[in-house]
Amino acid sequence: MVIHNNIAGVLTNAPTYDWHLNNVRNYISLTSTATPAITVGNTNVTELGQGGGLLGLPADYTPPSRFVRAMYLKQFAYQPNNSVDAIQAVDHILNNVDIPIGVARSTDGKQVFSDYTQWVNIKDLKNNRMKIANYANRTNFIEINLNEVFKSGKSKTWQVDKLPYPQNDLTAEFLK
Repeated sequence: MVIHNNIAGVLTNAPTYDWHLNNVRNYISLTSTATPAITVGNTNVTELGQGGGLLGLPADYTPPSRFVRAMYLKQFAYQPNNSVDAIQAVDHILNNVDIPIGVARSTDGKQVFSDYTQWVNIKDLKNNRMKIANYANRTNFIEINLNEVFKSGKSKTWQVDKLPYPQNDLTAEFLK
């Protein structure tokens, strides 16, 4: 086992973390601010719209591309003012690396397989709350107040797909 200091604040499943940090060097010129205009000959050419500073940001669904996208989005997003804003920022960043069913396929003979983001888990470290959503309920997170659960001394186990969606606050289920 190799443990890394996660300086990027981003993880993905492959390849190794040190490889990803080295790969980020390929995108070092990316910026959150585009060049607004240049002069070509005697003509002023302006940008098509905001976002041009990230031109070249990889858009495919391979782990290296998702790592680069998540890292730069995290880097350039405004620092949240509170935990509510932080949860929103994290969810927006995750939406940019979330894999919809059908867009990342592989084949084995005649069998077609589709990779996809099966579930998302966001933890508010300040308030010790956790939000979970599976693929079918991606816009409806279940929330658990971990302080209350830990205080109760009770535990419960669910498979992510068997959680009682669309219930928003699941804390009471742990206190029964």
